[in-house]
Amino acid sequence: MSPEQKLERLKELADQAMSCPDFVKFHDSPSGDPYYRFLFLVAQEFRPKIMVELGVNFGEGSANLAAGNPDGIVIAVDARFENLKHEQIGKILNIEMIAGETLSAVGQVHQHGAPNLVFFDSDHEEQYVHQEFKAYDPICALGAIQIFDDLNYHGVRPVWEHDVDGLKFEHPGLHGEAGIGIRVKT
Repeated sequence: MSPEQKLERLKELADQAMSCPDFVKFHDSPSGDPYYRFLFLVAQEFRPKIMVELGVNFGEGSANLAAGNPDGIVIAVDARFENLKHEQIGKILNIEMIAGETLSAVGQVHQHGAPNLVFFDSDHEEQYVHQEFKAYDPICALGAIQIFDDLNYHGVRPVWEHDVDGLKFEHPGLHGEAGIGIRVKT
C-alpha cells in the first residue's frame, strides 16, 4: 500500500470510528469516545509491530492499541502511571510500560526497533512537543502512522503546522474540540 493509499484508509477508519456506536473497548466497557475506537481500528487494520503511546494518562489508548493488534507490542511511556483507570493495563502481555519522561525514553523505545505507530499525547507545551517530535520522528519506520492528540490545545498546533510535514490530515470531530492530526511518515 502506498503512503497516499494508507492516508486515505486512515481517513476512512476515522470516519468509521465516528459512526460505530456499539464499539467495545478494554474489559468490555462501552467507549463513548470515537478516538479510542480509531486507535483500535488502526491497530487492527495495519497491524503495527511496534506501537508507542507517549503520555498514557488513564491507559485507554494503550489498551485499545494492544487489543487491536495482540501480535504487536505497545510501549507506553509516561512520567507517572498514577492515573491509570485499570490496574490490569500493566498486566496486558503486549504492553510494556516505561516510567519516565518521554524525551529520556527514546533510546529504550528504539531498542525494540523502529516504531510503526506513535501516538503523541504527553506534555502539550510547544517546546516539548517540538522536541518530542524531533526525537521520535527519526526513529520511526517509513510509512509509520503518527497521531497527534489535542491538536488545538497549548503548543501542539504550532508544531503540527510548522514542523510536521508531508502526508497528513486533521479529522474534525474525532476527538471533539481538542482535535487530532494524523500523519504518514514518508
